[in-house]
Amino acid sequence: EGFTYLELGPGDSLATAIIARAHGASGGYLIDAGAYASRSIDTYRRLMAKLKAEGNMRGMSELEDCRTVDEILEAADCTYWQDGIEALRRVPDASVDFIFSQAALEHVPLGEFADTCRQLYRIQRQAGVGSHRIDFQDHLGGSLNSLRFSETLWEAAWFAPGSGFYTNRLRFSEVLDHFRAAGFEVDVRGVRRWDEIPLAPAKLDPAFRDLAEDDLLISGALIGLRKNG
Repeated sequence: EGFTYLELGPGDSLATAIIARAHGASGGYLIDAGAYASRSIDTYRRLMAKLKAEGNMRGMSELEDCRTVDEILEAADCTYWQDGIEALRRVPDASVDFIFSQAALEHVPLGEFADTCRQLYRIQRQAGVGSHRIDFQDHLGGSLNSLRFSETLWEAAWFAPGSGFYTNRLRFSEVLDHFRAAGFEVDVRGVRRWDEIPLAPAKLDPAFRDLAEDDLLISGALIGLRKNG
């Protein structure tokens, strides 16, 4: 009761603000790299009706009277920021009980990933929990095609970053290393693997050809994070 939350990369929906309030949250943050979320009030009203029908009544009466999405966010004590890492830096130290993301961390720019992990550690309360589902597939065809390109080309401002299919291309072991370097205890809750490496290593850029076979086989993972101690 009264927990605080932070969703990294809510994408096209601000539904977390409503769902969290229905489950007893006192407030939280939705942080993205752009204003991608739907502003259709009808969408969120349907969600509120569904939650009430399921018996999740807490906080719904004050949200039902809202006329705009901004009013819903205010009533739910939810802050929606759209400037990525800069937004994370504004969240107070040790202020969030539950931090989560769903297929979002792979989109964090490569040069910002380490700092993102440090910010998540700073923000999470000592007894808090992090839960992050990460997709290690390329966002071209669900394979490893993104690993064909050199870092010089892939990270060039005119190429992948503005394309809509950018991922930072960090592999499973590298992500775990970043989390641990930030101070987290890592709990791998689930791993999804291909039956075989979907692209012959010889077709990859030289920087990726010597990766461990397991790193190339892992297509997704669910990772839990707690603070050391």
